[in-house]
Amino acid sequence: MKYDVVIFGAGYAGFAAAMRLKDKQVLLADLRGDLLWESGRAFQNETGPWTPDFAKFAECIIHRTGITDEWFDGATAEIVANELIRDAKLPALYQVAPVGVELAGDLLAAVTVATKSGLRRLVAEQWIDATETGTLARLLNPALQPKTPASLTARMFFQKLRWPGRRESHWPNERILRVEMPGTETRFLARLVPALKTFRAEVPDGFVSHVSFEPYPVYGAGPGCQLPANVAVASPAMVAQPITTLVERFELGRSAAAELAATCTVKGKPEPVIYREESADVAIAGLGTGGVMAAIAAQREGAEVMAFDPLAFAGGVGVGAGISSYYYGCAGGLQAEVDDRVRELMPLFASRDECPRGFHPDVKRIVVDEFLAGVRTEFGAMVCGVEKRRQRVVAALVATPGGVWRVKARSWIDATGDGDLAVWAGAKFELGERLQPYTQSCGCFYLQNSRHVMGITNPDSGHVNPTDSADLTRARIEGIHRYAAPVFNAVNRLTYITPLLGVRQGRRIVTDYMLTLDDLIERRRFPDCVGFTGAHYDNHTTAYELESDDVFFYVCCAGLSAARTACEIPYRMLLPKGLANLWMACRAAGVTEEACHSFRMQRDIQRIGEVCGRAAAMTDESRGVPLERLRERLKSALELQEAPVDFGRAVQPGDFKPIEGLWRAYRARQLAGFSGWEATLLRAAWGDQAVEPRLLRAIKKREVGPTVERNRWPRWWQAVVLLRCCGTRKALPVLEQLAATPGLPVRMESACGLTRERINKGTKRDKK
Repeated sequence: MKYDVVIFGAGYAGFAAAMRLKDKQVLLADLRGDLLWESGRAFQNETGPWTPDFAKFAECIIHRTGITDEWFDGATAEIVANELIRDAKLPALYQVAPVGVELAGDLLAAVTVATKSGLRRLVAEQWIDATETGTLARLLNPALQPKTPASLTARMFFQKLRWPGRRESHWPNERILRVEMPGTETRFLARLVPALKTFRAEVPDGFVSHVSFEPYPVYGAGPGCQLPANVAVASPAMVAQPITTLVERFELGRSAAAELAATCTVKGKPEPVIYREESADVAIAGLGTGGVMAAIAAQREGAEVMAFDPLAFAGGVGVGAGISSYYYGCAGGLQAEVDDRVRELMPLFASRDECPRGFHPDVKRIVVDEFLAGVRTEFGAMVCGVEKRRQRVVAALVATPGGVWRVKARSWIDATGDGDLAVWAGAKFELGERLQPYTQSCGCFYLQNSRHVMGITNPDSGHVNPTDSADLTRARIEGIHRYAAPVFNAVNRLTYITPLLGVRQGRRIVTDYMLTLDDLIERRRFPDCVGFTGAHYDNHTTAYELESDDVFFYVCCAGLSAARTACEIPYRMLLPKGLANLWMACRAAGVTEEACHSFRMQRDIQRIGEVCGRAAAMTDESRGVPLERLRERLKSALELQEAPVDFGRAVQPGDFKPIEGLWRAYRARQLAGFSGWEATLLRAAWGDQAVEPRLLRAIKKREVGPTVERNRWPRWWQAVVLLRCCGTRKALPVLEQLAATPGLPVRMESACGLTRERINKGTKRDKK
């Protein structure tokens, strides 16, 4: 598709330009999808004096907050802006980074962007660079350099029922600590704890609800830059005039939109332009849950480490998606050191009563930054290509705000979450047809015993394909829209929108060993054990009729969704087939679709992150790692400080509750000891057509059974699905009549359809 205008950057400048040009065919493109990031991520509250055009936008926020002067609430501003682009049907594309440009004469004709699933070519008549530091401008002219900020400001927000005196916030239950620093500061998080300690000497009460994810920069005057006639610059760090306030950023975007006046002809295909060469012993794509541990571990093993991530911070879902508590998994090892430091700093930010669940995400973000000191990190950067020699990754192309880098390393770790680096290197993968719901969380607070208590939501927000930038964009916009409300006030408001989607499932890279649900159920042990995992079958679906026959029986017949699962972690599941120097340190490690619902907890991913980091530092041959030496380095993690199961003894039949016995009988095809409906379930699942009349009777009479436990379906629901294993054409009239029943639950409508399809095809067992 050819656009009239493509705008890179979704801050105030890019948003203002897009809204001014909304009657044209406009695309708003951004690496992270942080709409109005200055408000929603840096939490800059003061807007500066309003211009007439900015006042029109501000009116939309005033209607929600009632605040009429030059002050914005960050979460409200992001929600309102999200609504405006949604209502205007403005196309947006997040999770993309420009990496190559194509000129037609003296005009810009096309831009190649990196996405999570490959390179994509954008074609437009006109362009606006509204990125913070001129990413597009520097692709067009690599000699350009952005201005260094004159100063940076980070903010910390405190909540309490009532604050005496000056608060620096228009919410009566909020107080703000501003932390000013020089524009040359590269590790702003390191300045926050000293500032907080000083503040606490004066103000000991109230809890920290949220902290800037990145500081707000103020720019002085600069030289400006000259670009092709059909490219307008709205980059605060690239324009000649000083840019200090949100209003100035907004007007910068509107001015850029007004300046555009040119057309161009498109031809050829742009390729990524290499701007800079980097090298390291170990390179890590992704600084999320597993990548952080991998980087720390590799550095401790003496390796020179470089790590990069598209976000502006490290830490993954526990820091950026609001999943700030551990859900099962095994503690110990390097992650225990991080957790201990988090617990040490927590009282500065909030008491345990004020932060009752898990850990404070901002504390962990600061701690992660401390532990990463000495690791070369590049934020706002994503992999966009791989150079490979036989089975070895030689180098990766990385899209950064300053152009494309070529990074060389002897050992590589994929911690991208979806196996992006491995896929670029040619690894085979599985994606699955039924991905789990994602979470778009927000910060909030609530009253408990007459005091404010910190909270973070964790809703199932819908489904998304995390490898598709367009679908990620849709999910982000829809997820934020769920929080839209007519009015926000001091009590009914969000503190912030989390910058990262909580994605539970994506690609699964094919590795030397694929961990199975059966491994987890049977508590399997492996000769190449490097850790332990323990959870339960945590599938967030309600549509179990769409799952495999085994999973349906396990959850809806045996009722085992909450039963504990546990096994050893085999080293082989971290090694992509066909690649010799690449390790997997994310949820894309080798698990089957059924097993990924249990093996994906933060502790699991932190564990394999440490394993991969230590192994990659030891050797550049992933299958040549001295396993005993590696296990010695993992000793503290292998001591099972919080073991979910006793691995020291064999599992005995008596270890299982009676309901688990139904599952074991199903797998062993042993009917002894079962009668009545349970025997019918077993025989039906095995494909015994003799029980078809009993199933049909249950459907006709809408039998429920003596009890309906959590996820254990009513008998007639079970019968509808199990007919796909044993039913004949005699069942079709009953199923057709059932499908025509008014008010039939949606899951039963789909179950009827799927069962009829299986019967018509003559398929008695699925291929799972």
